[in-house]
Amino acid sequence: MSEIVKPDGKEAPAGGRARRLGRMLLDHRLRAIWVVLVFGLLLFSVSRLALFLARSGQIDLPPATWAWCFALGVRYDLMALGYVLLPLVLVLSTVRDETLKRDWFRRLVTGYVTFVVVLGIFEEIVGGYVFLYEGTRPDWMLGYLRHPHTIISHIYNEYPLWLVLTFTVAMNYAVYVVLRKVLWLGRPPQGSKWRRVVQPITLSAMCLLAVHGTFTFQPLRKGAAFITANNMACQLTMNNFFTIADAAKYWLTEGNSDYDDYAYPDIDESRRVVRDMLYQNQDTHIAGPVLWRTTHTGRPLRRPNVVMIIMESQSGEAVGAYTADMPSGEAPGGQDYLPSFTPRMDEMCRQGLFFDHMYAVGHRTVRGLIGSLCGHPDLKGSSLMELPLAQGRFLTLPQIFRQRGYQTMFVYGGGADFDNMRNFLSGPGGIDRVVERLHMDQTKVPGNWDDNAWGLPDEVALDKAVEEFTELDKRGQPFFGGILTISNHDPYRIPPGRVRALRGTSVEIRRLNAYLYADWALGRFFDQAAKTRWYKNTLFVLVADHGHPPLNQAVMLDVPGFRVPCLFYAPGMADLVSPRRVSTICSQADVPMTLLSLLGGDFDHSFMGRNVLALREDEGWAMMHRGNPCLLMGQDALVLPPLPRDPRFPLPLMYHVKDDRMDPIAPAATDPVKLARMQEMLLSYFAVARDVYVQQTYRMPAVPTSGPAQP
Repeated sequence: MSEIVKPDGKEAPAGGRARRLGRMLLDHRLRAIWVVLVFGLLLFSVSRLALFLARSGQIDLPPATWAWCFALGVRYDLMALGYVLLPLVLVLSTVRDETLKRDWFRRLVTGYVTFVVVLGIFEEIVGGYVFLYEGTRPDWMLGYLRHPHTIISHIYNEYPLWLVLTFTVAMNYAVYVVLRKVLWLGRPPQGSKWRRVVQPITLSAMCLLAVHGTFTFQPLRKGAAFITANNMACQLTMNNFFTIADAAKYWLTEGNSDYDDYAYPDIDESRRVVRDMLYQNQDTHIAGPVLWRTTHTGRPLRRPNVVMIIMESQSGEAVGAYTADMPSGEAPGGQDYLPSFTPRMDEMCRQGLFFDHMYAVGHRTVRGLIGSLCGHPDLKGSSLMELPLAQGRFLTLPQIFRQRGYQTMFVYGGGADFDNMRNFLSGPGGIDRVVERLHMDQTKVPGNWDDNAWGLPDEVALDKAVEEFTELDKRGQPFFGGILTISNHDPYRIPPGRVRALRGTSVEIRRLNAYLYADWALGRFFDQAAKTRWYKNTLFVLVADHGHPPLNQAVMLDVPGFRVPCLFYAPGMADLVSPRRVSTICSQADVPMTLLSLLGGDFDHSFMGRNVLALREDEGWAMMHRGNPCLLMGQDALVLPPLPRDPRFPLPLMYHVKDDRMDPIAPAATDPVKLARMQEMLLSYFAVARDVYVQQTYRMPAVPTSGPAQP
């Protein structure tokens, strides 16, 4: 009678079921490989199908395209599986037969397979949640790993962490027990000499081919997934492991691997194109570094106080200033829509200089800070605020104000180490003092307010700002004060009793209530500031940092979702800022240039923005980035997915944008001349943006000398 070996090493009679199971799983040297391969393909495919079905209303594709997405998705799945299978192949194919029987070795292999299986399940759960919320695979979360305390606190406060940990431990144990039996059932085979050589070579080659993803020299890249204009379908074609690894590559290379995904022009040509895009009649080129120029405003320099309030997510459909009438109908929960969820800001927009077609440069706060404070676009990968070559060596708006004799301060209700804000802004960054959560009186937080890992309620931070600015004013010098608000951020926790909140606990209800509270806190700030001596001599700049999650997740980049309000407000200086609505398309990168030009005098800079007030309305454009770069000119938007793009699936790269709609323009209907021009502008702009960072020329030359303007 043949015999089998139980997991405890004892021999037992073999039955028909054991023989059938042994034949199915082959032998001990291949069984773990088969388990990981089959389980992984099933897990990825089932998860992809479930998400397709969950968002089927937004992924309207013909069956043939669906099938192609799933077939292509298997290649991305095999790429991820190739990495985790390669160690198994090398170990199981080369160990001696005696080692294969050892209990410690079996525990080691079982533990590894258990880790792979549980990690796959966990990643698909988290990735599915991100996709349902954001419409994309997780490819932006790596930056949060620098701040584990904040992230863990947020998770602890918002999710049943004890239940997740208990479930994870129980799942690990259950999977390990099952695999301990399955992987080692049956007698280990006796390996022949040829098998010891052929098997590891053959299987390793197959793993490496899977990792490479293609039979050509070029590996499988992100661009291969873009076979349709529906971004959600493209995202689902990939898998979570691939997109996270792709983001890690950008993170580790500081974004230099972006050159593999886009056909950037020659850098000298790019510089010429960008000069044409940015230089205005008032600009004189400074000999030396690219983009450095002197702007001659032709007006005397004015030195009022300047307070820039960067408002967390205060954008989108809830901002009433965009339109006189809010949408009709009902709010979530069956309640009537309010006339506006930002009534105080709406009132100020009628009294100041309101830019109603400004767009964020990116999709996170740290990227909005770079746009509004540095006049620089967002780049893929880590934010410039976190990149090493930008620390103390990057032009900022506070630097220029400090050169003009201003006192400078930055106020934030959270921890200033988050996203490296303190290190980037302090000292050479132009900010003399950073005021953060630790400097604020937390006893002023209204009772029954749940702790928020992101920071204190806006009213506390804004109260502190009034107090600090009043002290600065006593010193007899003008001041620049930056304020970053936080309350209109997920999980949208606000102090009770401050606003007439909508009833309900859904995310949408809490988000709208956060709008109401953030606007109330903003109004409270201005009411308190109005009682101070410095109020009438202060120019306030209000701009949102970014929009909320995309309104339309199906497009490659939701341009309407990047629209943010921007207001210049000077209640005591009607001769400086008069009520006006500016509809020229612009971006946060234009804020520093426009602000300094408004204040008059001459100033040297390398901002990658323009003075919006010196433009005709038809001369405006805005650059933005969220995985894919985008250029908006007039009502035409160019969105470039990464290369290589399959010529069998021509994509509509141009879109018609109007209000909240973004309609694709068919490739056959696209003006090729306009497409080529916009693509040249888009790629040149981002090529120069990265070049000035790498070459460290986004700062003042040591000995500036003026010369004739260059084209």
